[in-house]
Amino acid sequence: MKTVKELDHCTVVSDKKLKGSGLGKGDIVMVIGTTSVQDKASDPYLKRTYVSVIKVENGVHLMPTADPDDPRKAILMDPRKLEVVSDEAHEMLNSLLTEQFS
Repeated sequence: MKTVKELDHCTVVSDKKLKGSGLGKGDIVMVIGTTSVQDKASDPYLKRTYVSVIKVENGVHLMPTADPDDPRKAILMDPRKLEVVSDEAHEMLNSLLTEQFS
C-alpha cells in the first residue's frame, strides 16, 4: 500500500465518518494538501496528518469556489480511508486535469 501524498489521485475505501461530505466508498479524489492536527488535548506534541481532497467526478476535478452555496468543496479526511490509484489511472487523471485547466 502506497503512502498518500499531495497531488495523488485516490479511491475512497471507507466512507465511515464522511457523512454529509458528499463522498462515498469508491469515489475518486485528488489530494490537494496535508495538515497536522493535534491528536489528544493532553499531549500537544502528538499529531495526526490529515489530507484535504477534492472530488473527481466524470473526469472533472471539482475545484472549490468562494461561493458558500456551491457544493464543490475541499474535504479534510483521514488518509487511511484512501488508496492510491494505479499508475495508469493516475496518468489518465493527470491528463484530464491538464486538459481541464489549459
